Amino acid sequence: MRFLFPLFLFSIFILSPLTVVAVGNTSTSQLSAVASGGSLCSSGKGLCNPLKAKSIEAFLGDILDYVVKIGTIFIVLMLVFVGFKFTAARGNAGELEKVRTMFLWTIVGALVILGAHVISDMITSTINTISQVS
Repeated sequence: MRFLFPLFLFSIFILSPLTVVAVGNTSTSQLSAVASGGSLCSSGKGLCNPLKAKSIEAFLGDILDYVVKIGTIFIVLMLVFVGFKFTAARGNAGELEKVRTMFLWTIVGALVILGAHVISDMITSTINTISQVS
């Protein structure tokens, strides 16, 4: 039962925008061509890449950018929530300790999300530099 809420969040924040993008990028003539047995490819043959990314590195970079954007929104909402909890604690020592722990883990989560983005950029620039030298 505990896994239903994260699954629900995953379906809302990940799958819904992808569906809108996939349907939003096709015209009615393309949809009717697919319905009549055609394809979305301009050549009309084989499978087409529905993604904007031309390589796996670009695809993973796009996913990371999307995760950072969504994570940033969650971080801001958590900081607002923690601020509310600080004011609602009203000096209660037990509640203040819980809120400080929430604040600490919110900051740790922010550092993990932003750190992943920085590490990805560093690895990408290093690989590009090495491949230009070779």
